[in-house]
Amino acid sequence: MKKRTLLFYLTGSLLLLYLSGCRDDLEDIDISAGTEQETTEAATPVEASKVWFGENNNHQTVFLQPSEIATRSAENSTLFFTQPSWKYFAITENEYVTAIDVDLTDSIRVSLAPEENYKAYRETGDPEYIRPHSRLVILTSKAGDGTIGFIMTVIPSKEYIDNHADRIRFITYLQREPDFDGMIIFHHLDGRFANGWLYEDGQITQSVTDTVSDDENVARVPIKQLEVSYEVHLKEPSSSPSLRTATTVEGGMLPEVVCRAETLENRSSYYSYYLGTGGGGGSYATGYGQAIEHGGGGGYIPNQSSNEKEADKAKSIFRNSELVKKNWEKIEEMLDKIIKNCLGEGLYNGLKTDLNGKTIAIEFISGDGSSFDYTTGKISLSMNMESNQLFHEMWHAYQAYQETQQSFKQSLLNQEMEAWYAQYLYVSSLPEYKQGSKWYELYNHTDLGKSIRYLDGYIDNKGTLLKDTYQLESHLVTVKKAFREIKDEAGEYPYKNYPYNDDRTAEANFTNLKNLSSNCN
Repeated sequence: MKKRTLLFYLTGSLLLLYLSGCRDDLEDIDISAGTEQETTEAATPVEASKVWFGENNNHQTVFLQPSEIATRSAENSTLFFTQPSWKYFAITENEYVTAIDVDLTDSIRVSLAPEENYKAYRETGDPEYIRPHSRLVILTSKAGDGTIGFIMTVIPSKEYIDNHADRIRFITYLQREPDFDGMIIFHHLDGRFANGWLYEDGQITQSVTDTVSDDENVARVPIKQLEVSYEVHLKEPSSSPSLRTATTVEGGMLPEVVCRAETLENRSSYYSYYLGTGGGGGSYATGYGQAIEHGGGGGYIPNQSSNEKEADKAKSIFRNSELVKKNWEKIEEMLDKIIKNCLGEGLYNGLKTDLNGKTIAIEFISGDGSSFDYTTGKISLSMNMESNQLFHEMWHAYQAYQETQQSFKQSLLNQEMEAWYAQYLYVSSLPEYKQGSKWYELYNHTDLGKSIRYLDGYIDNKGTLLKDTYQLESHLVTVKKAFREIKDEAGEYPYKNYPYNDDRTAEANFTNLKNLSSNCN
């Protein structure tokens, strides 16, 4: 299923600079202005990684090898990859390491395809089913513990390719996609198999090894090894508006490339992996006695400090194995502030009750946009957001639990009206809400802000109707008009095509407000 995200914009105009609002097109974000600076800043760690790799690889061509074999001659080996071009890479980091993920598509020489993927390729001719997704990963410790390098290969399942082939490039060593299905395999720099993990719906379910087991219950996974070579270039900006001229994007996104493969099936062979018992951490096992505390791989939270464990409220409703201490602390601080407000407390408790022990995927992103994706239930937060913006996205998450995906999709503008009004009720109760503050200016000097604020003359802070339904309906026409007339920084109208469900009564648009404020004065 294609993911549709409601973006939460803060832009240069007074309205879009100061107000949180959700919209549904990720590709409207233009990062081209930051491209030159990001590429320049990335040069230092990348150049250092290139030097380290040259010293440790000796500029040798690498051959694929089983775990128990230290060296193999080219005559009897499968060529794994030639020297990386370093043209396409991503830079990510956490509190332990800086990671460089280098896309090896332009130097890879073997594809590892499960039988189901290979069969789909033979039936359809679509090379996406056998395309290798191998990356050279260089980790450098922030604590001065050194540098390690290895090869990470993402082997998505056929089902994941069918539904999410465009999201494979978002998988790096330090982060995983929340619904990834398939295997992630690690090899040492000399081409020897190191270890691997099987993922199902984003969770690690079993380890992967290439060691034959005497246990007849151990599952064998046949892998088709296909000799391949690729011609690679960046996808044109017109078809990838979020990527302009950079060959790297910070934050875990490998650049989108177009590649043409020539598969030499007369040089293919089978290899087998075996599934171990139980899950694990998703990390690379060095095998050399070298230890860098990297916390990589996704699927667990490594070496939690006592302070991280104390983010009880945040971790009761949110999840992300890659968030570091300062991220959890920021969320916890905002939740503390939200819960001090009666409506905010009702929102937190209502969401926690509806989750019933489950959690919502949450992440921090660069830039000013924050969002709730109703198709995946994921919240994305700007690093510089305030508590009322988290409140807004949590409100959308609560709304989604009261609807089917279809009914939510058909009433996006209804949902926005309630979320914005609830956000106004919350932010206007804060001590910093005073004349001259950005939120005060928003609700007093913009058409949309004023239309939201004037709702308090028709429906109170508990969702109770103050005037007759007709008068509220008339004012909602004004609110709708204000939403439709918002322009974003690109000069477009983000809410222009948001569906409004006219079958709902005006008062019904504020049902969640009534429910969550039931214990408030």
